[in-house]
Amino acid sequence: MTQAAKKSGPTAGNNKKTGSKSPTKKSRLIALLSRKKGCGIGVLTKELGWQAHTTRAAITRLRAEGMRVITSRSKAGLTNYQICKSLDGDGCN
Repeated sequence: MTQAAKKSGPTAGNNKKTGSKSPTKKSRLIALLSRKKGCGIGVLTKELGWQAHTTRAAITRLRAEGMRVITSRSKAGLTNYQICKSLDGDGCN
């Protein structure tokens, strides 16, 4: 059996002890971006195991799905990403 076939079975992504599904990377991304101060690209790439361009593409997909993801820059020039809960921006910061 190939590696792809092993992973795509009915128990793919399940926790063997509890039988519950493990959180998807998309749900982990949303949780990280929902933090009060948001999250920088360095933290996102480390936590998700993705390269920076893959992480930015995933954020773009979230925006395409209707999530409001804002960006801000620190004085050092680093980009921070955050999901806003409200349309007027009150759910941010």
